[in-house]
Amino acid sequence: MHDKVFDCAIAGGGLAGLTLAVQLADAGYSVILFEKEKYPFHKVCGEYISMESFNFLERIGIPLSAMSLPRINEVLMSAPSGNSIKRS
Repeated sequence: MHDKVFDCAIAGGGLAGLTLAVQLADAGYSVILFEKEKYPFHKVCGEYISMESFNFLERIGIPLSAMSLPRINEVLMSAPSGNSIKRS
């Protein structure tokens, strides 16, 4: 039996759960994270890294700038009808 008391418990070791756990631990909280799968395991969290999260991911220690990743600067959404919207 584990008698340690934690400040925070997180359910789920996906991108959001892991990131929150890192942030809370960096802020000095004791954290326990529960994940049903056994690490390591493959989990798809998207096909690209959103520019909205780029700086945050680098701040928590992921060296994205050093990875020479392509930057997606526009999006094209299309419907089965052939209509589309393009944004830069």
